[in-house]
Amino acid sequence: MRLSDQQKEQIRFNTEMIKLLVVLLFGTVGGVISFILKGIHTGKDVLFTAAGILVATVCIVIGYRQFSATQKIINDGNPE
Repeated sequence: MRLSDQQKEQIRFNTEMIKLLVVLLFGTVGGVISFILKGIHTGKDVLFTAAGILVATVCIVIGYRQFSATQKIINDGNPE
């Protein structure tokens, strides 16, 4: 069974979302690491570091869900 055009578009969309999440994850983790390496001295630093860790965690969860959804579309379209 071949994938329909709608399934192909959904796979492309999910792939682009995963790429965006990976870039966002790298940027956020880089910011968190820079805060940690320079030292956390003020409450604002703690707040930004905690927010960065939260954003990174959300990116990982959403990325995993997008990846799982993409795999399901591929597997449903190509039964072996």
